[in-house]
Amino acid sequence: MGWRSVVEMEMVSVRKWGECNWNLKKGMKVLKLGGPFMLLEFEDEEEAERVLKRGTCRFKDKVLQLERWSEEAGCL
Repeated sequence: MGWRSVVEMEMVSVRKWGECNWNLKKGMKVLKLGGPFMLLEFEDEEEAERVLKRGTCRFKDKVLQLERWSEEAGCL
């Protein structure tokens, strides 16, 4: 299994975990950014706000520090 396949499987795993753990009705997309960063794109803004208010959470052995991102802020 190649590195790309592992990354894609991890992204699917994060999406399914998030939809279940955060009780999302509309779902979310997970996009790989550089390094350890992922972009979680929520289908519903109110659900995104609710998840952000919950703060830091754990996925497997990783701590997820959620922050709002906008196009104006940019991405390095």
